[in-house]
Order: sequence, then C-alpha cells, then structure tokens
Amino acid sequence: VRELAAGARSRITCSGRYILYVNGVYVGRGPARSAPQWKSYDIHDLRHLLRTGRNTVAVLGYHYGCQNNYTRDDRAGFWAQIELPEEAGGACVIGADGQWKVRQAKGWDRNVDLINSCLGATEVYDARLDPADWTMPEFDDQGWERATVIAPGSGTPWSYLEARQTPLMLERECLPVAVAATGEIREYSHHINGLADNLSVQQVPERLASEIYVPAEFTR
Repeated sequence: VRELAAGARSRITCSGRYILYVNGVYVGRGPARSAPQWKSYDIHDLRHLLRTGRNTVAVLGYHYGCQNNYTRDDRAGFWAQIELPEEAGGACVIGADGQWKVRQAKGWDRNVDLINSCLGATEVYDARLDPADWTMPEFDDQGWERATVIAPGSGTPWSYLEARQTPLMLERECLPVAVAATGEIREYSHHINGLADNLSVQQVPERLASEIYVPAEFTR
C-alpha cells in the first residue's frame, strides 16, 4: 500500500467461523448465520489499520464439519477481498486466490466429541503447537502452503453472496474487578456412578461436570 485513501475495507466470509486480523490487530469475527446458497459476508473498515508499505491480512478459519444450528449443508471454504479506493476513481481489489498462504492450525485437537447436535465440538487447545506471532507483518510464512482455489462447478453449494443484514456484534473487553472465591479442583475419581473413571481426555464437558470443587489446600 503506497497511499491510503478513505474507504479501505474488506469483505469476508467462510463456511463456518472466521476471526480477522490486520497487521496483528484484531478486527472482527463472523459471519452471520446463513444458508450456504445465500451466504452472508461481513464488511470491515480497514483504513485505520493499513499503513504505507507491507501489510498482513491474517484469518483464523474454523469449519464445523457437521450439521448443527449454525451451519448446514456447507463445505469448507473461505472468501475475502480487500478494496483500496484510488484517488483517480475506482478501486484496487485484492482477492483471496492461490497466492494466499495457509496452514492447518495444530493447536486444536480434532479427536474430540460433539457437545450435542445443536453445537459444534468440544474445544481442546494446546497453544504450544501454533506460532504466536502469525498475524504480524514480520512473520515468516515461507513454510506455509499455497491456498487451494475452489473451481466453479466443483459441487459447492454457494451461489449468491449478500452483505450481512444484522449488525456486527458489539465486543467490549471487560476486566475483573474483584476475586469472588478461591479454591481448587481435585482430580476426579470414583463418583457419578463410576462414570468419571471411564472418561477420555477429550470428553471435556463430562470431565468438568464430574470435578469436585473444594477450598484451596495444595494451591494458593
């Protein structure tokens, strides 16, 4: 980007969920729930985030891989374009294509159970398995793969893109103001009719439900 003009923005959507960063700064998340045949996309203002020289647009995408109350009959996929208005009129459009770089996030465990038929899967995440600075302009992505372009007529259910009809969610960071209680969790064993003994590491909701919360004795 050489000279920035008012109106720089992005249009973005994906088959499940996305989180958008520009130059390491969190921009927003989405898209709104929609049928794949009429896919909703979001518009984000980027003019306060872009800078002269090199810029990095980074997206964390999530595909449910199952039917639930948020997505149905959808295949994995991502679409985005960056629009940079030019002083002479028109706009420079940078679209997601085969030049974009991708890497499968390793931190999320895929061998997990579904929470239920309405929601997605339990989240088990190990932050040590993914680079911490992958959203920054100075990050080296030479080891990443090129994105695969979904060809027209490849069986995708997407046929029409439309701008989000409901406002973006308002996000506000709330910091704690006081400590309400302290305690510790004892390693579960021999309770809930013996069910806890048979739970796997991936059965997080069941393990949380079976834990015993007690006053702090071994921790502080």
